[in-house]
Formats: sequence, structure tokens, C-alpha cells
Amino acid sequence: MRRPELGGAPIAPEALFLRTEGSEGVSYVKIDNWGKTAPTGLYSMCVKLEADPSMGTTLISKPRLEAYDSFEAAFKGTDPESPILTGTDSTVMQPLLRAIDVTGEAQGITTTANWPPANWWFDAGLSYGGSDDNRIKYIEGSNSFLEPSVTIVPAGGSTIIEGTTYTTASSVVSTEFYFSVAPVIPSDVTRGQSKKDILILIRTFFA
Repeated sequence: MRRPELGGAPIAPEALFLRTEGSEGVSYVKIDNWGKTAPTGLYSMCVKLEADPSMGTTLISKPRLEAYDSFEAAFKGTDPESPILTGTDSTVMQPLLRAIDVTGEAQGITTTANWPPANWWFDAGLSYGGSDDNRIKYIEGSNSFLEPSVTIVPAGGSTIIEGTTYTTASSVVSTEFYFSVAPVIPSDVTRGQSKKDILILIRTFFA
């Protein structure tokens, strides 16, 4: 995010840039702020889980999408203190990041009509808090995160939830977590909120 200098006109940041590092180097994904261009399927992302080929991998819950304002906070699981993840409207004070789960639809496991809903980032059912059945969430640390609608099983591994073991041969499971992220950044973000990092991650829990 880049903001005007002191005294400059308040202009909503144009986009959020997600930085990823992989075997092919560093790359960036540009996600336009909703006020400039409404989010679309272009911003859908996918994380595939694979088991360790020598030891196997067993998950003990669903993976979850979380957001932090530093690597240290993410490592400790500390909820953000930076205002970058909170809206400036005093009547709302909601996190700036919204996320939606589209795993079931992307994998053809579920066929929910009209999903994702139009204007989902402002959906009346938008939820804030821990794990629940709401598939559209505000994302803010471990305090408010998004889980997939179906059970995720690492390819070549297994998942145990509440005493039930799932494998890739089980019904209604996926090896991939699909989601979309939308930034809703207001025009009156203060200068103190500029040049802040937002770190999004998929947290997993192993047996």
C-alpha cells in the first residue's frame, strides 16, 4: 500500500500485492482494492497439501487461512495490533481483509447455487471469529480465520477429525483448499498505516 505524503489528498490504495516465494523465485499477485475494481474469480487461490513421501502425513483438523501483520506475529499466532487490519470507520471497525471458501465448488464436491454470492465481500452473513460454518469471513490473526467447507486430506496421507480417519479414497474430501481474498481498504487510511505488510498463511495441524 502506498499513501500520499502528509497533506496529500486521501486516495484509497489501489491494490494489495501478495508476495510468494517458490522454486521458481519470487512472484507477486495483485489484488485490486474493491473500490477500484470489484474482486472476481481472478483472485481465487489454491493450496495443495501433500504428505511426506517417506513418513506420510496425518492432519488432525482442517487447514485454516489466517492473516497477520508480521512474520513474528504469524509464528507466535499473535493477533494483529497494527491498524492495517482494522477499518477506520468508527461505527464498524472491521478487518480490511475478507475471504471466501470455494473448495467444494472448485472440486465439484458441492454444487451450492449462486456461490460465491454477488458482492460477497460485503455479504450480510459475513462472520467474525473462530471456526464455524460460515464460508465468508473477516480474516484477522488466529482470532478470525477461514476453514474449507470439506475435509482436506494431504495427497498420500490422512486426516483424523473427532476420531474419524479420512483418506483420499474417502468421500467428500479434497487435497486442495481453494479460497478468494478481497481487500476493502477505505480512502481515509492514515499515513501511519502505509507501507505495512500483511501476511496471509495456511496453518495446518499435524498428529
